[in-house]
Amino acid sequence: MRKETEMKITCDIIQDLLPLYADDVLSDDSKELVKEHLAECESCSKSLNLALTMSVPSEGVDTSKPLRKIKKKLQKRSAIIALTAAACVLLICVGIVYYVFYDEIPIAYEPGKITAKEAYDETVDIYIQGDYYGSQNEIHNGDVYISFTTSRWINSRSDYKYDDAKFHAFAVSRTKLLDNSNGKAQKSEQIKAIYYQSDYDDRPHLLWKAEAKNQKN
Repeated sequence: MRKETEMKITCDIIQDLLPLYADDVLSDDSKELVKEHLAECESCSKSLNLALTMSVPSEGVDTSKPLRKIKKKLQKRSAIIALTAAACVLLICVGIVYYVFYDEIPIAYEPGKITAKEAYDETVDIYIQGDYYGSQNEIHNGDVYISFTTSRWINSRSDYKYDDAKFHAFAVSRTKLLDNSNGKAQKSEQIKAIYYQSDYDDRPHLLWKAEAKNQKN
């Protein structure tokens, strides 16, 4: 009966069992069958030796080198991701700072908030009720156009809100103003009128107009 069982075990079956035999996970009976077959089959014995050679690292071979390469690649990728994330955070912070502090918002005209008053030293004083971020002025054929801007930071601060006791002003000569719109100083012009017009205003608002006797023909 034993002999009949052994005759049914082919090399294909043994080849399937060799990996398990090399890992020593077969049952005792299966091990015995494989051993008996290997004692008689040179081909299967060579296959077992090859399997054992491939599964056991050779002496002197540095098996950690591939792992170090993989680790180095992962570290490089992590560094790139960290730098990219830091750059994105920095750009977001710069954008927020610009948006809050430096993005100029036009100040729309309101009666009594922006006024002009003729002074005694050949100038016209321009007043704005409350604080502002910047100002612009242009001159066209003797007409001066002025505008003010604010920022979100200024608007958010309660002590920067418009207050009757808080005025800011600058002066415009009522006899001449240099036009620097082209980057070069042009010849001065006599001021005929001063208007206020921001990007929010659909039309200019007259702040001051020269009297006929002050205008040159």
